[in-house]
Amino acid sequence: MKTNYAKYVMVILLAIFSWHYSMLSCAHEGHAEPLEKNKVVEKANKVISMAIEQNKLEPSWKEAKADEPKLIDEDKGGQWVIKYTNSKINKDNQLFIFFTLDGKYIAMNYTGK
Repeated sequence: MKTNYAKYVMVILLAIFSWHYSMLSCAHEGHAEPLEKNKVVEKANKVISMAIEQNKLEPSWKEAKADEPKLIDEDKGGQWVIKYTNSKINKDNQLFIFFTLDGKYIAMNYTGK
């Protein structure tokens, strides 16, 4: 009798764990509302300021001109990309900054890829 009770308790605990795990697998990222375009520009300006402070970008990038943010890779979940053009430098005068749809910084590069 004691063995049957222990098996019963084990089965119940396993069922509860399985149910809980299956609920967690349904609650994943990717359902956030897309950030508004003006907020993307604000975040990109902050990224540029931080990169200048860390000596990763020349100070002239502070006055760079920003294009309108664009949504890319919508078939893969989507990303925001914003292009800056710096006329004060000759090489690599375009800078691309990437964000998730909800505004988390992804990367920054000169190629746009």
